[in-house]
Amino acid sequence: MLPGYRVKFLDGNCIEATEHRLEVLRGTNAGALPGKALVVFDPQLGMAVDVFPCEDGHAQERSLLLAVAVTIQAQDVYVMDRNFCVLEFLFNFHKKSAFFVARQHGNTPYKRLTGLSFVGNSATGKVFEQEVEITAPTGETLQIRRVVVTLNKPTRNDDKNLILLTNLSKEEVDALKVAELYRARWALKRLFKSWKVI
Repeated sequence: MLPGYRVKFLDGNCIEATEHRLEVLRGTNAGALPGKALVVFDPQLGMAVDVFPCEDGHAQERSLLLAVAVTIQAQDVYVMDRNFCVLEFLFNFHKKSAFFVARQHGNTPYKRLTGLSFVGNSATGKVFEQEVEITAPTGETLQIRRVVVTLNKPTRNDDKNLILLTNLSKEEVDALKVAELYRARWALKRLFKSWKVI
């Protein structure tokens, strides 16, 4: 998908409730509260390469990010949703010479360094980009790109813009390719769906 890099998709999944195998649950209609898992999917291999399970159904997916950070390697490119757009987590990529393409969370602070510039048209809309700076809780700063796709058709949540943050080099990976990488992450969603069918 991106020569010279290892692209990986990170996403979360609820571990669905199963049959009432415990005798104490057999007389109830409710299932036990399901656990959660973070899954790292390698699109080139077409398989999950890391799974981070959590039996606590109340836990947030973000609580598993420390375990994920340990496995990040140089030249990895993690493509992920806004739930994982956590400043502390994003700085791990820079420290390990790795990269991210993350949908920007509404609460993720950043400082504008340049205005939005039009880059071109993608399959889903007009693509713009700008240079921004993010700051870690430790005070460390990092200059990255903010890629904005003005969608031809709003998402099911009525979002008219898809906003991505990335530390990939502009010279090596243009904004159109960044938008394409994020669009491709739905392969992981399809994988989860196939698991539920099995």
